[in-house]
Amino acid sequence: MASRAQLRAAANERARIALAIMQREGLGIEAAAARVKTTRRNVRRFMKDMGITTRRSRRRGDRGKLLITRQPLQKVRDFIDDMNQGLSATAAAKRSHTTVRTMSKIMVKGEPLLVKVNNRWQLNVLIKHIYSLVYYGYLTGLGGKVQGGGEDHPDEHQYGEEDDEGLIESPDAPSIWWQIDFDYFTSTLPEELVGQFWKPAIMQWLREELEMPNIVATGMSMNFLGNSDVEADAVENDRIDDDGNMKLTQIEAWMNRYDMTMHPTVNFGLDDNHTPRDVDFEPVSAVRAGIPVSAEGRYQIIIRRDDEVYTYPKSGPKIMTFEYDLSDEVQ
Repeated sequence: MASRAQLRAAANERARIALAIMQREGLGIEAAAARVKTTRRNVRRFMKDMGITTRRSRRRGDRGKLLITRQPLQKVRDFIDDMNQGLSATAAAKRSHTTVRTMSKIMVKGEPLLVKVNNRWQLNVLIKHIYSLVYYGYLTGLGGKVQGGGEDHPDEHQYGEEDDEGLIESPDAPSIWWQIDFDYFTSTLPEELVGQFWKPAIMQWLREELEMPNIVATGMSMNFLGNSDVEADAVENDRIDDDGNMKLTQIEAWMNRYDMTMHPTVNFGLDDNHTPRDVDFEPVSAVRAGIPVSAEGRYQIIIRRDDEVYTYPKSGPKIMTFEYDLSDEVQ
């Protein structure tokens, strides 16, 4: 179930599209709202939140068309982006057709957009984005062997040959891979940094949830231990208790295979079907003080054999919630 923040972000996105239609096609607010399946009330709320006003054109041939009157608050997004790309406050303001003086007067949640440090203007506000983020990789079995061989997958690919950056080329390469999809991942980081930054924390969390032996499945465990190689490995890694029982990890239980783990090489990406969405501005001081957030992920293991695709768990992706704090992004 989507959280309140996720629902608000979706409503904001529909309002943005409705405004674009109003401006491009000259439609009224009600007609534009209906086209994108939102309400006039939602569009007006969004306009108020973003400082957007409108007026009707009086020019001949364009009379009556709705024009968006840009206010300084609307320019904050572009201004912040330009400064993050290395432009000075003066250059960024000029590109947004405004002035540093005007931008310095803008307050965001009680804090100024700009502060002066050593006679230079610095940003004092961050953009909160929502990304559609995915992590994926190979699975390994006993002895660290990458799973997913097959005639249609040459050895150099099935064993996870890495590119120059140490990343697996694509989840389409192996015939067995895992992935977790976050449709609403909140971050103050730009899209080129968010995936790499959060990868270590997300992988630690996934391994704690899915690779810790805490599931009692006596029948499956006994079948595993009937194999001499498995028994020797289990004894060496102290996985058998005093009563001769062995608990399983979640991945082992799903796959009915001993010592199934996620390969150390992990890839990630942003879903091309979902452009990053801006949901809010936050003062740097507020982010540093701590903003706890969570992201709901859908984890599954995918097996492709010829033209058939199988997924685990069989009941559908496992819903998992990753809890984190945006303050980690500004340390």
